Amino acid sequence: MDSGGKCASEVIQMTLRSALMFFNHIFILLVITASFVANVFTVKKLYNHNIFPEGTRILLWSAIGNGCIHQITVAEIRLITIYRVLVYGSDRCTILFPSSDCVYEQYLYYHTNFFTSFCCISLFFDRLLSTNCVAYQYKYKIFVMIFLTFQTILPLFIIIWVYSNGNTDGYVAMCNYPPMSVAGKYFWINRARLVILGTFFILSICIFYYNKNVEKKIIHKIYDTLSRYKSYENVLATKAVCIIIVSQTACLVITATGTEQIRKFFPPTMMDPLTGFMTGVTYCNFCLPIIILYQTSQIIQRRKRAINALTDETKNPTNEHFLSLRNAWNHITKI
Repeated sequence: MDSGGKCASEVIQMTLRSALMFFNHIFILLVITASFVANVFTVKKLYNHNIFPEGTRILLWSAIGNGCIHQITVAEIRLITIYRVLVYGSDRCTILFPSSDCVYEQYLYYHTNFFTSFCCISLFFDRLLSTNCVAYQYKYKIFVMIFLTFQTILPLFIIIWVYSNGNTDGYVAMCNYPPMSVAGKYFWINRARLVILGTFFILSICIFYYNKNVEKKIIHKIYDTLSRYKSYENVLATKAVCIIIVSQTACLVITATGTEQIRKFFPPTMMDPLTGFMTGVTYCNFCLPIIILYQTSQIIQRRKRAINALTDETKNPTNEHFLSLRNAWNHITKI
C-alpha cells in the first residue's frame, strides 16, 4: 500500500480506518504475544532438556533470537500504525508515513525476514553433513560459524543491492511496505526465495529418508548397541529439523499464494486488510517454538523407549553407558 504523494487517496484512508484493518492489527499482535510465550518455554527446554546435536541447537538458538527481533519489529510497526490512524486518521495528508522515516524498521524487518529463510538452508546443510556423523561431530563448530555468518551476511547484501539504485522518497501506509522504487526487486527476491525453499523442502525430506534407510542397514549389519543408538538419535534429530523446514516453507508459500489470490479477487478496500493477515514470517516464528517443544517431548519419550530396548538387547543389566542414559532420561521425563 504505497501512495504516489503525501496525501492518501480516499480508498487508502477508508482502508486504514476500517474495522477489518484494526482486527488485522489485533490478530497479528496476539499471534506475536503467543509466540513470545511459547519462546519462553522453548528456551527453557533447549537449555535444560536439549535433544538436538549441539550444532543444530546453536542454529535453533539463532532462529529463535532472530524470530524475537522480527516479532518485536512487526509489533512496533503495527502499534505505530494504529497510533497514527487514531491520531491523524481524519487527515488524508498526515495519515501516511514518509518512507524516509521507516528506513530503520524496513532494514530490520527485511533482514530478519531473509534470515529466517537462510536459517532453514543452514539447518538443511547441518543435517546433510550429519549423515557422516563421526566426522561432523568433531568439526561442527567450524561449520556452525560458517552457517551463522552465511545467514547473517547474505541478507545484508540483499538489502544493500535492493536499495542501491532506489530512494526513500514517497509515502507508505505501514513501515514494512518498501518504497515504490525498490518494490519490484523485493517481489522478484520473494519469488526466487519460494523456489529455493521449495527445493530445500524436497531435499530435506530426501535426507530424512536417507538417514532412515542408513539406520535400517545398521540394525541388520551392525550389532554394536552404541552405534545403533547414535544412528537412531540422528534420525530423530533429522526428522525434527525436517518438520521445522517444512513448516517454515509452508507458512511462506501459503501466505505468498494467498496474497496473490486476494489481489486478484478482492476490491482495494478489502485487499489490503486481508493481505495484512498474510505475514508468513510472523507465522513461521509462531510455529517454530511450538514445533521444538512438541518434537522435544516426542523424542524424549522415543529415546527412553529406545534406551530401554537397547539395554535389554545387551543382555547385560550393568551396561554402564546405557544405564547412565536410562537414568538421565528417566530424570528428564519426571521434570
